[in-house]
Amino acid sequence: MNRRQTLRALSFAAIALPTASFAQTGERAAEDEHMRATLDAGKTSLETSRIALSKATDPAVKRFAQLESAEQETLAEVFAPRIDRSQAAQPKIDAEAKAAIDRVHAQQAGPAFDKVFLTEQMEGHRKLLAIQEAYLEKGRDPHQRGLALLIRGQVKEHILDLELIQKEKA
Repeated sequence: MNRRQTLRALSFAAIALPTASFAQTGERAAEDEHMRATLDAGKTSLETSRIALSKATDPAVKRFAQLESAEQETLAEVFAPRIDRSQAAQPKIDAEAKAAIDRVHAQQAGPAFDKVFLTEQMEGHRKLLAIQEAYLEKGRDPHQRGLALLIRGQVKEHILDLELIQKEKA
């Protein structure tokens, strides 16, 4: 089983487990914020990856975009049943995220595109890492913490992958 399938399986297992008093008492503000922030940041990564599927020229960049797209779609699927219904709207794309998507979209296919895409992915993954670490400092729900730990591990791996691809392209 590959790592992405493992993440999906473990995430669905975490969702299936009861969330004890957290869901019953309404003390889910940190959990809801974590999911919303993760999905919002992930939406930028997903959108830039979708652009890269047609514009990336380097095989490693294209492969990263394929895997990242699939992973962000899975993450949205995993969080969907856990998000408070009042927050069930699509992930938000703020001005900073829109600018990142626009920078990637504006590039012509080729090495310059690959470079911009990798730069934006690195920035986005650093933001995703900060979101996970912030939740792990204050979040109390054990199942949500498990998801944050899994996501943090994946994000750290992606940062290493991005560094390797950037180094190979230099």
